Amino acid sequence: MFGGDWRKGFYFCALMAGGGLDTLLLATLLLRSNAKRNPILISLIFSWWISIFPCLPLLYYSGHASGPPPPFATCLASASLVMAQAAMAASTAAAIVFHIWFLVRTALRPLTNQGASLSVITALNELQLLIVPYVLFTVTALVILKLGLSDHAKVSRANFYCVVDSAVPSALVGTVCVITLLSAVIFGAWTLSILHQSQSRLTQLGIDTSLIVRVVIFGVYIFIALCFSAASITDWTDPTYDLFLSTCGIAVFIIFGTQKDLYRTWLRGLKALAPRPLSPVPSLTNPQSLTIMSPSIYPHINTGDEGHIVDYKQDSSPSHGKSPESQSHQGSGSSDGDHGIPARVWSPTSHRTYPTSHSDTP
Repeated sequence: MFGGDWRKGFYFCALMAGGGLDTLLLATLLLRSNAKRNPILISLIFSWWISIFPCLPLLYYSGHASGPPPPFATCLASASLVMAQAAMAASTAAAIVFHIWFLVRTALRPLTNQGASLSVITALNELQLLIVPYVLFTVTALVILKLGLSDHAKVSRANFYCVVDSAVPSALVGTVCVITLLSAVIFGAWTLSILHQSQSRLTQLGIDTSLIVRVVIFGVYIFIALCFSAASITDWTDPTYDLFLSTCGIAVFIIFGTQKDLYRTWLRGLKALAPRPLSPVPSLTNPQSLTIMSPSIYPHINTGDEGHIVDYKQDSSPSHGKSPESQSHQGSGSSDGDHGIPARVWSPTSHRTYPTSHSDTP
């Protein structure tokens, strides 16, 4: 499958590990009840999920990661998805950094007109941050698809995916990455400066400073990743950049998935899925294991007035072989059912048995 190349094996395994972890994180954020969801953070995780399923490892799914060149349609699809996901992932990374900066800035310096105006501005801001990355993804994919269809010779397989060897897609993706990179760095540094100066005030206002720190850490990681991405656009033959970018899915989970509330959610889920031990069934041969039993569960066991257990044994011997005492009991009407056996009551408190009679004996 990997053609004996360890780099392709590492690339694919890192992508699959990140995809599995991001799937768990995304499902937890979406399905968790009674929790406030951050749509920009969900969009970021979803963008990397799309990058892994199916953008980056498309040639691995189709079985053309090594060996003969892939079919033209498969190679062009791989080139379009890979180059488009770079613009999408870069823009979602910048979106989460700008979103956190906007929340912190608004909390410390609220707008003059609170209420509806602030809520409308916040909603429009989130809407733009949610839509723009996927618009860039669609436009970039269509442009690269058109260029590849116009000149089949420019579509070829690189190390781990296919590319369109043209200056137009390289300039397009490179421009998007540079713009988003610079904006993420600027707003990330600005947010870090605000956090350093006003951490106590942010805590008093109820702002989750741990999320701010996580976003800043992610900004540093994505800064390095986007530098590698910009460099890989000019040289598609160097696998070092792609090997680093393949770990982005794992980094997203480590940075944003190590939160206490998520841990609690997973622990509750594991406890709910764990098999529960069965309750022990009381033994009829051991009276001490029979405390208070329901007649509906054991109809053949009779209980006394205080919940004591009436124990009995069925005598299979003929009636003529019984003792005179037993026959006298039968004549007095103290038999248990149709067996003619004296009923015995066991008391949990005294651990003794003593004879009793039943008023319902015919």
